[in-house]
Amino acid sequence: MSLPSSNGTRERGHIPALSPEQLELARLQLAGLAIPEAAKRQLLAMMTAAADPDAERIDNVIAGLPDERRTEVEQATGEITRTFRDIGARGASALAAMSDAVWDELVNGE
Repeated sequence: MSLPSSNGTRERGHIPALSPEQLELARLQLAGLAIPEAAKRQLLAMMTAAADPDAERIDNVIAGLPDERRTEVEQATGEITRTFRDIGARGASALAAMSDAVWDELVNGE
């Protein structure tokens, strides 16, 4: 999100966290704005998320996804985890099999 700064440039920033009272006031003000209801819902969701310090934790984000999307994320995460585990195992095996002479050459350029 770009916000205007005091010098006229646009800076990226986060929505500041609001207290529960400020969040309620913002909700009431949003309700009176002449903007589409979808925009009101999105703005309120953004302000509510900003007020919750745990809102951006990855497990909370994933839990809030629709079921189908959450399943896709969990499947992709599993595939990535398995891939990196396999890469680590192959690397460990290669290092264990490496002779001291080859290791010294790699490390010291000898």
